[in-house]
Amino acid sequence: MLRALKRCYRATAATVFLVGFFLGGPVIALIALPFVFAAPQYARSLRARRVLAAGYRFFLGWMRRASVIVTHVQGAESRPEGPAVYVANHPSILDIVPMCAYVAPFCIVVRLTPIRRACFAAVTSICDYVVVRDGSLQETEQLMEACVARLAKGESVFIFPEGTRSPRGGLHAFSTAAFEIAERAGVPVVPVHIRVSAPVFAKDSSMLDWPEELVSYALEVLPSFSVEPGRPGVRAARDRARVLLAEGVGLMQSPDPRETGSLGAVHGA
Repeated sequence: MLRALKRCYRATAATVFLVGFFLGGPVIALIALPFVFAAPQYARSLRARRVLAAGYRFFLGWMRRASVIVTHVQGAESRPEGPAVYVANHPSILDIVPMCAYVAPFCIVVRLTPIRRACFAAVTSICDYVVVRDGSLQETEQLMEACVARLAKGESVFIFPEGTRSPRGGLHAFSTAAFEIAERAGVPVVPVHIRVSAPVFAKDSSMLDWPEELVSYALEVLPSFSVEPGRPGVRAARDRARVLLAEGVGLMQSPDPRETGSLGAVHGA
């Protein structure tokens, strides 16, 4: 009985969080408006991203206090000082939350489904993200040019190279787009490995199938590397990033929320 109640509680809290994740976008956009429109475009979008990061940190803090999700980050202090292309695996729909909250105020390449468009169109516009619409070859080229322009301005760019959520315990094929962007812009690639202790909000999981134990999100910012010029260099960088991220794919044991171990500090307080 107690186990069933705990599971019901965690599922309810997680559902509230997911609703807040989708409906919180317009709210955060409204909060950000007074702080961003009195500044030039780049400063405006950077301020908006920082407001969004603060909102996501609040969400994650609430989830930790509710004993539902605890977030750990390792290696963020060693990320490049200048612009870079960040890539990561994508085990859950919530991955972007800790990435924005704790890694960097980057420009995100985002695909807007009808539901996401309704919830995040305002945030996407204010934060000046790059939006993928139809995924055609022509659009991909325009997307890459837009990302190179952002990097030239000093912004970092974040892309999920799989283009969709990762399969459980594995990875899809990686697109070369992120690595070609880095090669054109002459900036490093920063792989970020995301581990989650249970398949929550994964592509093949149910929102009602919430685990009984505390869920641990762990982000590890791996050492950056450069992309050699030319197509062979781009493909080699893609393969290198995939190998680095594949090495850590899988379910990890859920740690005590009061301990950090090798994963660094516990975030969300």
